[in-house]
Amino acid sequence: MKLLAITTCIAAFAASVQAGSLRRRVRKSLEVESNNNNNNNNNELINAVSGFIDLNQDGAFLQDETNRFLQMSMSMPMPTPAPTIDERGPQIEAKCSQSASERSRDILSILTPLSEEDSLLIGNTLQFQARMWVDEMDPAIICASDADRIMQRYRAALVYYSLGGDSSWTTSTGWLTGSNECEWFGLECDGYTAATDSDSYVPITAVRLDQNGLTGELPAELFGLPSLQRMIMEGNSISGSIPEGISQATQLATLDLDFNSLSGELPAGLYTLPAITNIDLNNNNLTGGISASVSNLSTLNVLNLEDNDLSGAIPILSLLQLEELAAFSIQNNGLTGTLEPICNVLDDRRQSFPSYGGFLFADCGGDAPPVACSCCTCLA
Repeated sequence: MKLLAITTCIAAFAASVQAGSLRRRVRKSLEVESNNNNNNNNNELINAVSGFIDLNQDGAFLQDETNRFLQMSMSMPMPTPAPTIDERGPQIEAKCSQSASERSRDILSILTPLSEEDSLLIGNTLQFQARMWVDEMDPAIICASDADRIMQRYRAALVYYSLGGDSSWTTSTGWLTGSNECEWFGLECDGYTAATDSDSYVPITAVRLDQNGLTGELPAELFGLPSLQRMIMEGNSISGSIPEGISQATQLATLDLDFNSLSGELPAGLYTLPAITNIDLNNNNLTGGISASVSNLSTLNVLNLEDNDLSGAIPILSLLQLEELAAFSIQNNGLTGTLEPICNVLDDRRQSFPSYGGFLFADCGGDAPPVACSCCTCLA
């Protein structure tokens, strides 16, 4: 990954400088330093750097900038190189009965419906990194004929790259190794058994990475996991908005993203989830209001939105249609209105079901509360 960053930097540098003799001089300097250090791994860097610089162009040679880069690159520890295409080629042909280039073409075709094609082809995107890992670095060498595993490992790799897996995670055991993705820390696959399923596709049903140092933004592709039921990522530093792609998660029952740094409005796709029972989004920086479309969530038991920056009127008529709603918390926001009709419903439910424990929390305290609710736990 360091090599990718270095070569990308050099590509931009070379394009802007137009140095006619840069390639020869950089190669020579690298070769001398490489020989002095007896570091064979630098040969890969030599070839990569040289390949980005055009000998047919004339221009000024920025000595200071180049020397600074050379010193930086030689001081960096070189990672253990992944097998090259030439080395993986025979393995791919033996396992998959197709050439490496044919497999690469098929992998791109498999992933194109998941992500925009441009993002899969442009070298500075997270999608490109994830595709390249699946294609050229994954020790498991999944054949293109196993499209489900290609897509699942791509989505998992994209989570890793998008949420700081290579820099900030507390635990990342198993991630981006050749083991089955169901064995990677925080990924759960109902029914998976390592002894019998290590080379098989078993769908991911849960992503449980709470309090694990996650940073960055949620990739929309994550919600396309076809069997995803539980997403638990509370207590991290995830930023950005909740992607509209959440609408793909048709089996999602638990969405637990509280105590992060999420911003933006609640996406329209959130109100289309047919299996959702628990939504915990408290203690973020969410804005906007609660849509009347919340009435679509007929299976919802818990809706926790406290400690955000929500505003607007409470959609009381829509909330009354949620017959399974047992806990609703909107305190410490800017929402206004009344929850009294829900109080009446709670009383009826508690009389019919003595064990029913519906709970409401709202900004209903003080002399002129923004929310009227006689049955709520009130924040003064």
